[in-house]
Amino acid sequence: MQRLGNSKVACLATSDAQGRPHIVPIVFALDGNTLYFAVDAKPKKTTDLKRLKNIAANPAVSVLVDRYENDWTKLWWVRADGTARVVTESAEAERAIDLLAILGKARDLLAKGGSPTVAQLAAAAGVSRATFYRAFETREALLEALDLEPEPGARERILDVALKLVGAHGLKALSMDDLATQADVSRATLYRLFPGKAALFSSLVHEYSPLDPVSHLLETRRDEAPDVLMPEIARTVYRTFYSDGESRVGILRAIFFEISSLAPDAVEAAQDALRTVVGSFALYVMEHMQAGHLRPMHPVLALQSFVGPIMFHLLTRSLAEQMLGLRMDGEQAVTELAENWLRAMTPEEGNRE
Repeated sequence: MQRLGNSKVACLATSDAQGRPHIVPIVFALDGNTLYFAVDAKPKKTTDLKRLKNIAANPAVSVLVDRYENDWTKLWWVRADGTARVVTESAEAERAIDLLAILGKARDLLAKGGSPTVAQLAAAAGVSRATFYRAFETREALLEALDLEPEPGARERILDVALKLVGAHGLKALSMDDLATQADVSRATLYRLFPGKAALFSSLVHEYSPLDPVSHLLETRRDEAPDVLMPEIARTVYRTFYSDGESRVGILRAIFFEISSLAPDAVEAAQDALRTVVGSFALYVMEHMQAGHLRPMHPVLALQSFVGPIMFHLLTRSLAEQMLGLRMDGEQAVTELAENWLRAMTPEEGNRE
């Protein structure tokens, strides 16, 4: 039903009393399980249309919506079979016409981006605000009914803008309306892709933080010795925030402060990824502590002592370059910090196995 409701145009198939098929394109509105279409006012040879005669003779009909893609794994079609009738009761007919007008014009307005008000939506559809509210209890109910497919590239644009806004001002100060405007998408598209700040922040964490790539390293290379794997983890963290000459330290700062402040949206968004990477790290270092390769200590403290200097370096690197004259390759710097951690974690000779 979702793909059917997302569509504006369909093909209506009817048949006459002798079973001869007849197919025409229609513009329609879906209201629950009822699909309305209108006979428009364009000039026709007759108002005694074949589709209406067929429905009178044989009310069994089918409606088809589809989308073709050269990649056949992405193409789809939906067919709805039902019983048709010609609406003659004036109140229902008026409601159907209002639905068609509001839904059609709302799609057009939202496709242009921005966040049209109820007054603007009603004016575009040529109905009063009272009529709008009879058709849809709220503006959000209209957006839910439209359930529009996001335009190509919308998710990437939203995340790119959110990265800058959250990095500069934090998650709490983020306005979803401002985000939609700056990303040039409608609020319907924004909330379809990211239902709230928690969902948005979760995507930022997975897309731009080192949690996922570090988890992947710990899962795929856990058999490697600490003196090999730990420096590689440090370099992976560095590459996450300094890639292609672009600094993403703003999102690092935002992730750190949002999560450390225990803001509900941030904690909800990051908790799964954090549990995964902390759990994988804890298992890895505990195995090597038990094997005598690393000095025994609480694994969370081991993680903090490893991450802390690297995070501090990343957060202050620009300052150190501009004011303190630091001239060192970034990957080399974090590798040295990881090696310092390894030296500190090396067991004393008498405690080695």
